[in-house]
Amino acid sequence: MGATKAGTDGQLNEREITALIDGSHRDPFARLGLQKAGKGWVARAVVPGAERVRATTLAGAAVGDLKRHAETRFFE
Repeated sequence: MGATKAGTDGQLNEREITALIDGSHRDPFARLGLQKAGKGWVARAVVPGAERVRATTLAGAAVGDLKRHAETRFFE
């Protein structure tokens, strides 16, 4: 059974990130993709084999690179 609660500021704790990476999170779609975080937004993804993930608009314009979490396949 994976974790389900993010911090009050929208940040994920290590336990929740681990559950997303290993596939045991109860509701990964509530934490992955574009999510409200505090007063802003955050994009999260689990991408096996990726060294870099870039967020883009629907029109294809680059928004920014997601930061890789500790050499895992989780990006935020």
